[in-house]
Amino acid sequence: MEQVSFIPKRKLTKPVYKSKGPGALMLVSVLVLFISGLMLGGTFVYEKMIQNRIDVLSESMKRARASFEPSFINQLDQTAKQINAAEILLGQHRVITPIFQFLEDKTLESVGLNSFDYSSASGGNSILQLSGAAKSYSTLALQIEEFQEGNSLAGITTSGLMLSSDGSVNFDARLIFKSEFLNY
Repeated sequence: MEQVSFIPKRKLTKPVYKSKGPGALMLVSVLVLFISGLMLGGTFVYEKMIQNRIDVLSESMKRARASFEPSFINQLDQTAKQINAAEILLGQHRVITPIFQFLEDKTLESVGLNSFDYSSASGGNSILQLSGAAKSYSTLALQIEEFQEGNSLAGITTSGLMLSSDGSVNFDARLIFKSEFLNY
């Protein structure tokens, strides 16, 4: 019978594994590293190109500013201020010719106007004080309604109603025109 021994008779060696080359994970890692390096380099080059462009444009702006005469720029600035002042004045200017057109269009044939007094009120509204005569009270009522049509007036008041000896009605009227009606 053969003797059993627990001591190996040949020399024990570690198994040798043969490398099959870089693994898939290693290839992906190297590829990502390479792409990151390219992107870093591209960003660096792009930044230098942009900085160069900014420098060129800044130099161009300096030359353009130097080519303008400061006196000409001051003159243009002064002209712009004068134009702005004129626009403000024209915006605040009131024209009373629309009042005459209003009276021409709205006054009834059976109503006569005797006096006319114009004044400007605070808040931009304008006041027109009128005195006149109408053929009757109903004609005066129609005249007031005619004045109130449209959106030219902010208000109208009548006073001093008196029946004259010839049968006509004398009256005083106060017409308050809206400020936008008289804008230039």
